Amino acid sequence: MTHDWENKKDRFEITDVRKLSGNFLPGLLKKAGQVEVGDGMCVIQNFEPIPLYPAMAGLGFEHLTEKVSDGEYRVYFHRAEKKDAAFTGVGDMPLKPTAILNFKEIDNSLADIVVNFWNLTWGKENTAIDQKTKLLLSLANGVGAGRFRQAT
Repeated sequence: MTHDWENKKDRFEITDVRKLSGNFLPGLLKKAGQVEVGDGMCVIQNFEPIPLYPAMAGLGFEHLTEKVSDGEYRVYFHRAEKKDAAFTGVGDMPLKPTAILNFKEIDNSLADIVVNFWNLTWGKENTAIDQKTKLLLSLANGVGAGRFRQAT
């Protein structure tokens, strides 16, 4: 799918979050909130930042993702309309695993697996998995990632 704004994506301000640690999402969303309608920003990450998509959509952004290499994704966000964050001060944070952002420090492949797990488990409206099982799977996924870190 092509967007009418793709021809100006190279002019979007670039924010490279590959070396950032901790929860930088609130700062990124604050920065996104200052982008004018019709303009955009580019976020560079080691893995596809799937949890960022709904947070930015909640602010009125559309996105286009380009996989540059195994360790570099560029996501171009274009502000199609101005929306206020659903949760003032924290962006779209409820039930979002902000610890995912730290997995890239352990291993980029692990970060990619965890993000895709999150999307498959929590990113669908009508899943066959009940809430209790989702929480248990998420706990196991997080503990497994922690064990991987201990082993390295």
